[in-house]
Amino acid sequence: MLFRSNGTVTTGGALTLRTTGGGSISAPGAVTATAGTLTLDTGSGDATFSANGNNFGTVQVTSGGAVSLTDSNAMTLGTSSAGTLFARTLSGNLTQAGNLSATGSGDSIVLVSAGNFLNPGSSTLSPGAGRFLVYSSDPSLDTRGGLAYAFKQYNAQYGSTTVQGTGNGFLYTLAPTITAGLTGTVSKGYDGTTSA
Repeated sequence: MLFRSNGTVTTGGALTLRTTGGGSISAPGAVTATAGTLTLDTGSGDATFSANGNNFGTVQVTSGGAVSLTDSNAMTLGTSSAGTLFARTLSGNLTQAGNLSATGSGDSIVLVSAGNFLNPGSSTLSPGAGRFLVYSSDPSLDTRGGLAYAFKQYNAQYGSTTVQGTGNGFLYTLAPTITAGLTGTVSKGYDGTTSA
């Protein structure tokens, strides 16, 4: 079974979209689901919400294959479990409000925030055989909630910057600059050498 919506959809409250037999959900039209939690339960089926005009409040995934969510604004992810999970905000923050797990390989959990990544409840990211990648703007504005990671990468834009690290990582659009300078008193003794 395949559920597909090409037009715009607005929910009036909490909604669960469920498929059976590995059926998938595809919504290329804009979906507005801010009146309550949107729950996806597709078993091994995929769920794709790719419209740039989507506007979600809280989304949680009870089960799913490859789950892909794009939100024009801020989004909150509740407790979710899928084969792979991709969630992206085009503006605003991405908040993790529950444990996220994936069973896939490769980049099994990819979270892309146009603003900040917020994990105020210290929820976990469990990427299974794969890894998690979290993109955001500035590490000083994030709340990682104790998530362990293998690397940080700066000046990284999702979709155009090659990921340099291996393992779980945080990637930031911030491109830090440093200014070298001397502190304290610098002196040179006249001892016949060039060392200060």
